[in-house]
Amino acid sequence: MIFSAFVRSRVLVLLALSLLTVFPATAQNVELVPVPIENDEGGPVRITGAVTYTNPFFTAGVEEPMVILEDQAGFVRRDRGFLMPPESQVLGQITSDFFTSPFYYSISLPIEPAATLVDVDNDGEEDTGVMVYAIAYWNNVFGPPELEERDLYGGGWSTAYVSTRVDPDRSDNYEIRGGTLLIYAPDDKQGFPTSWGDDGLLFTEDDPTGLVPQGYTLVNLDTDPFTFSRPREAVVDLIEGELSEVDDFSSMTYTEAFDAMIDKFRREYAFTEFKGIVL
Repeated sequence: MIFSAFVRSRVLVLLALSLLTVFPATAQNVELVPVPIENDEGGPVRITGAVTYTNPFFTAGVEEPMVILEDQAGFVRRDRGFLMPPESQVLGQITSDFFTSPFYYSISLPIEPAATLVDVDNDGEEDTGVMVYAIAYWNNVFGPPELEERDLYGGGWSTAYVSTRVDPDRSDNYEIRGGTLLIYAPDDKQGFPTSWGDDGLLFTEDDPTGLVPQGYTLVNLDTDPFTFSRPREAVVDLIEGELSEVDDFSSMTYTEAFDAMIDKFRREYAFTEFKGIVL
């Protein structure tokens, strides 16, 4: 009798362990709470903004400048070879002189967008997911009106002249560190991260999440927790990016500017140790 009870308890323990293996504690169902919404006017229908550039070569060799909604499924998956589908690319209009910085853009949002759906709510269930966009500047050189693989430099996500602030360090996988995302939820049952989580990275398993409304919502990543807003007319300026910005020494003395220039050459000049040039 005692042996039989022991066997039964042993079986129950093994069964419980096997269930934990199949359904780990981190994947248990989590009831999501709706995120707080600021300026709720039903969601954006149009996005406008400025694109400021300091690099004197920014306009050189440009074939067809364009500002688009850029599918961020590549970043969500950390897939540097991701090619955004042509149907996901919502093309905007440049509304001022492109050759004068800043220039301005306008994007009218489609009623039913067609970006990649990604499940990022960490609730332990397989959900429809949301579409995640950044607003980005591109130069369309090849082929049709939409960007193709050659235009996209092999794929991935934008690191400059984009609505997100991206870490310029390639060894950090060009992680998004701030800025603004635009998301689209096909219904009111989808979740999205509300902050960075303990690892400081976006779209990882430790991100706390909340329910977002159906339709378009802007997500400000520069606040903690993130700020969710739904104005009808939204303004989102693009960020030039650290690697694209020109160093401005104009406020320095000649001596300070010279020292700053030499320091830059020491860190960034391409031919020091390889050409035997020592500064």
